[in-house]
Amino acid sequence: MRIADVLSFESRVTESAYDFERDIIDWFSGLRSGHLGKWRYEYVPEGSPAAGGPIWEELAARAKNYYVSREGDRALVQSLDFIARTVINPDFIFDLGPGTLRPAIKALLSRIGANSTYVPVDVAAEFLKAAQPLKDEKIVRHVMPRRADFTQEQFTQGIKGNKLFLFLGSTFGNLPTAANSDPEHEALRLLSHLRDNMSEGDRMLLVNDGNMDERTIIDCYTGPLNQDYYMVIPHKIANDLKPSGNFDPLAWKPEVQWWPLTSQCSHGMVATKDQNFSIGSRHFYIPEGTTLNASNSFNFSAYALQRLMNKAGFKTQTYMPPGNKLVLAVGVS
Repeated sequence: MRIADVLSFESRVTESAYDFERDIIDWFSGLRSGHLGKWRYEYVPEGSPAAGGPIWEELAARAKNYYVSREGDRALVQSLDFIARTVINPDFIFDLGPGTLRPAIKALLSRIGANSTYVPVDVAAEFLKAAQPLKDEKIVRHVMPRRADFTQEQFTQGIKGNKLFLFLGSTFGNLPTAANSDPEHEALRLLSHLRDNMSEGDRMLLVNDGNMDERTIIDCYTGPLNQDYYMVIPHKIANDLKPSGNFDPLAWKPEVQWWPLTSQCSHGMVATKDQNFSIGSRHFYIPEGTTLNASNSFNFSAYALQRLMNKAGFKTQTYMPPGNKLVLAVGVS
């Protein structure tokens, strides 16, 4: 890998355009469902009652029942030897949806990334800024943040060298689809899209929730911090889109449901009163009691995850650390 390759890639790192208004209009129109999760990470303007980034960080670090981050960190620490054996000297490490760089992530990068360029990829600019200390602390060789929606956009153009994709934190399970629906189509679409960003021999380390116990799953997503986090969406609609009429960001209530047949936790928003409003040229009437599914958390067993990845064209190994709820998978393109 030449320094010129790194510099030319850095010069192309730009902020992508995100159409929040389009996503919200599709949501209220019933054209799409379960696709708003990425917008919760966006910081809501100063003065708003909700700011997604800080709420998420507090939730991941402190919420007693939110096991996903805690178990994910433990899975990485338990699996460092397994990962080091299957992932060898990547030139570039693309971290898809990195969030905060917790100690377990740093431990992983310290083990495999000393000679690598670390490329965090996220829609939330604040999370990308958190990566710079990795270079200062000499955990990785270079840091090149890229703001992009990795589920939709090409983000590896011009890269020469072997790549490792980190897809941690059960983000893979946030597939956009309706409540109580089969995730396979969207899962294969996403995996195929990621393969399109890879070259032959590139690897992906994917970690996703494999827990199927309804009680712990519901508890995981229904604490006070979860409620604040879900409410970012109506506040962001009010702040950014300024609907005319009687849209009320406080007249929504989060509702979490577990669908065992599809291994899906749907994160819905219920209107607590009738609302009549317009966004741009589009008018909406949302009756009291209407539930709109904002996002999903799909859980996959080790077998189901391996089957999906193989079907998408990866050569896959899966591993579930003893006593852990999360599944690790290493796929080779």
